[in-house]
Formats: sequence, C-alpha cells, structure tokens
Amino acid sequence: MENNDLSFNSKLTVFHSVSRSILCYGAQIWGGVVHLEVEKLFRFAIKKLFRLPNYTSTTFIHLETKIAPMFIFTLKLHHDYIIKVLSLPDNLIMGMLALHTIRNKLFWFKDIIDLINKYSLNVDSCIHNLDKWPDILKNIRRHLTVKMTEEFTVEISKSKLNLGKELSFELGESHNLYSDMKLYKIRWLMKSRGEEINLNYKFYKTIDLNCSLCNTEEPEDIVHFLAKCTSLSHFWLRFFHKATLDFVIPKSLQWLYGKIGSQFGPLSNSFNFQTLT
Repeated sequence: MENNDLSFNSKLTVFHSVSRSILCYGAQIWGGVVHLEVEKLFRFAIKKLFRLPNYTSTTFIHLETKIAPMFIFTLKLHHDYIIKVLSLPDNLIMGMLALHTIRNKLFWFKDIIDLINKYSLNVDSCIHNLDKWPDILKNIRRHLTVKMTEEFTVEISKSKLNLGKELSFELGESHNLYSDMKLYKIRWLMKSRGEEINLNYKFYKTIDLNCSLCNTEEPEDIVHFLAKCTSLSHFWLRFFHKATLDFVIPKSLQWLYGKIGSQFGPLSNSFNFQTLT
C-alpha cells in the first residue's frame, strides 16, 4: 500500500479483492441493511493510506474518493440473491417462502420498502410485479447512490470546515487520486482539501489558535497556512509571484481543487513534503 509507483485504482482493486471476500461473507442474507461495522473498514483503510487523522469525517472520505459506502455493494449481493430465489420453481420451499415474505411484507421485503420510503426513492410503483424486479432493484441502488451523495454534500456544507461550503468534489479527470501523481503529494493535497493538516486552529479548540510562525496574531487555519502566512511568503513569491494569495475559491489556488498544472510539483518539492509524511 505504501508503493508510490502503484496507482490508487490498483491499490483499491487489491483492497476490495481481499476485504470483500471476507467482510461480505453471507451478505446475500444480511446485505439489505446498513452495518456500521462493515463500513468502518474502508474508512480505516483510506485514513491509513493517506495518513488522515482519526477524526476525518465520513462524508469527506466518500466525497473525495468518489466511492460509495460498502452498503451499495452488499445491497447488490442481497438483491441478486433475491432475484435468484424468485426465479426458482413455485413448488420449491425457498420460492414459496419468498412469495409469502412479499405478500406479508416481512423481513427483507420490509427492508426494501423501508429503504424506498427513507430516501424517497423514485422507483417503479409496481413493486409486486416480479417480472420487473431486476430493473426495479437496480433502480433502487442507482437512486440510493445519488441520494447518499446528495446527503454527504449537504452535510459537509453545514460542517465547521472553512472550505466546506466552497470546495468542489466534481473534479472529473483532474482528480488527483486518479492521476499519476506520487502518493505523498496526493496525501498533502487531500489533507489540505479536508483541512486535516495539523495546525494550531481546530474547530474544537478554544486556546492557542494563532499561528506560531508569524506575528500577525491570526488563527493558524488552512486558509492562513496556504495563503496568508508571512513566514511562508517566499514560497508564494517563488511559485505564484505573490507575497500572499487571495484565497477566493475557485479563482485562486487551483491546485487545491485538483487542477495542479505545473505549480504543485515544484512547490511540494520545495516544502520537501515527502520527508514530513
């Protein structure tokens, strides 16, 4: 996982191949509901890989990586198993029990109805038409993924992060995670975007918030550290040709958005970030 020459996609493939085969054992039965124990492993792996602090929010991790919760994967296993059972002949006990469950809205069928109601999912109302179930269940997962992403976006916009309301997660091809950038540089970009760099200012602190490098008596938050600190002005002069930066998103510091261009490479080398990780 520490190999800088291995892409994030490759690391992710290895992680899913190993973890899902063990963690999702029997998910055909229990995968229809969210289990926090299952979700924790992916978040733990991302925090370790990018050296994020333990308090990094779940919403930031899923929005930044563009990876849906594990629940979407276990839900697909669960739905595929239901379709397989319903395709069995009616005279088999498994098929008979499945139809009884649907008619009486019990167990897994009740979970499906609850999921539709909880997220106000726009799915076919003919849920009792078994011929349409493969498409209906597929639409449930698709709409659920969209709804979860929307909830994450709203939640992070209401957070106490300075960049929470402004930061874009729709980076497309410019997303650093899916580029050929070295891992240690991606780590620092992610920490910057998530305000996870260990600075004096933290939203839960009430004392010792000011910058220790300069004498401006400003809180040492991510905006101050990346744009305003006078002790770091020689970096900004060298790479951005300004003593301080106007931190107006998205017009300044485009590398924080993922549009690195040619600036972040020499800037990160100048800071010697690799020795700090």
